[in-house]
Amino acid sequence: MSFAPSPFQEDERPVIVITGCSSGIGAALVKEFSSAETHRVVATARNLESLRFLPSNVWRVQLDVTSQSSVERAIHDIIKELGRIDMLINNAGTNTAVGASVEVSLERYRQTFDANYFGLIRVTQAVTPHMIKARSGTVVNVGSVAGLSPLPFGAAYASSKAAVHALSDCLRSELAGFGIKVIVVAPGAIQSSIGDAGAKGISVADSSPYKNVEDMIQYRAMYSQIGRNTPAHVFAKNIRRAVTKKNPRAYVLSGARTTVAFLLWLMPARWRDFLLSFVFQTYRIGRTA
Repeated sequence: MSFAPSPFQEDERPVIVITGCSSGIGAALVKEFSSAETHRVVATARNLESLRFLPSNVWRVQLDVTSQSSVERAIHDIIKELGRIDMLINNAGTNTAVGASVEVSLERYRQTFDANYFGLIRVTQAVTPHMIKARSGTVVNVGSVAGLSPLPFGAAYASSKAAVHALSDCLRSELAGFGIKVIVVAPGAIQSSIGDAGAKGISVADSSPYKNVEDMIQYRAMYSQIGRNTPAHVFAKNIRRAVTKKNPRAYVLSGARTTVAFLLWLMPARWRDFLLSFVFQTYRIGRTA
């Protein structure tokens, strides 16, 4: 069975669908929206069992954003059961391709883009026809401050999120005529397991010219979880308030270090490169001792 029984009987509240809800930001968003009781909340993930911990007033549906058939089946089931989707939050994603850009395999780049970008497109293309028919709706795409200010050793993730930002800008213009709002949420440093997932995939060969900065590659994987960061439930509360406004902003930056990322984005490239060379010690690259 690809979904749990729906808890929504004779309920006319707006419907919100959130992807990638097994942990971290997705799980926090589900809990925040369900506790507010303003929406019927549909939580999705690749593994239905991973959603068992969520509140009982949440409908749990299996959805793998990397599978076209899974996406189509899930959205069909949601529309059949609830009749509408008023808000979509595209949160599902991965950050497991951490490493030197010229050494990360093309397959890992593809996997990152399939989850973070093409997966987002699959779900959006499945949902928006229903919003267009209703002439209303909101699409919230979770990008990242990394898409604004990329950091060394994180090219796959940063470029996939930059692509999400660009796509969202186009969607906003193309869907406005149907009464559909498109919002980009760019999280800063948020408490989650994303760093652990990234660190597990790191393997620098002894023969690699980047072997002497392997420690900094590991540091990059855990960067958002080191030092001050924002609890996921605090972030989720801020996002719920931002995206449910009558006239929401096109971009919502929230979480620790977003100001730093924004300032880096404004800086001349030479200044930015100089600062990052010390933060991530890229000045060590190419040195033999």
